[in-house]
Amino acid sequence: MDKDKIIKEESDNLGSVIKHLVEFDARQREIISSEIASRETKRRELEAQRNTINEKYMSQANEKLAKLEASENARAEKAVKAAEAAASKNIAELEKTAAQNSNYWIEEIYKRTIAGE
Repeated sequence: MDKDKIIKEESDNLGSVIKHLVEFDARQREIISSEIASRETKRRELEAQRNTINEKYMSQANEKLAKLEASENARAEKAVKAAEAAASKNIAELEKTAAQNSNYWIEEIYKRTIAGE
C-alpha cells in the first residue's frame, strides 16, 4: 500500500505541477496579449501625433508660402510699374526729340535725296 500511496502522492504532485504550468502559461499569454495591445495603442498614438505634427508644419509652410507669394507679387508689380514709368518717360523724351528735330530730319533727307548723296 505504501507503493500505491507514493504513486498517488506523486500523481497528485505531478497534477499540481501541471496545473501550475498551465496557470503560468495562461498568465504569460495574458501579459503578452496585454503588451501587444499596449504596443498597438502606443503605435496608433504616435501615428496620430506624427500626423498632427505634419499637418501643423504643412499649415505653417502654406501660410509662409502665401505671405511670400503676396510679397513677391507686390515686388513684381512695383518693378513692372517702375519699368512702365521708365518706358513712358523714354517714349516721351523720344517724342519730344522727334518733334524738335523732325523739320531738321526732313530737310536733311530732302537735301540728300536731291543732292544724290
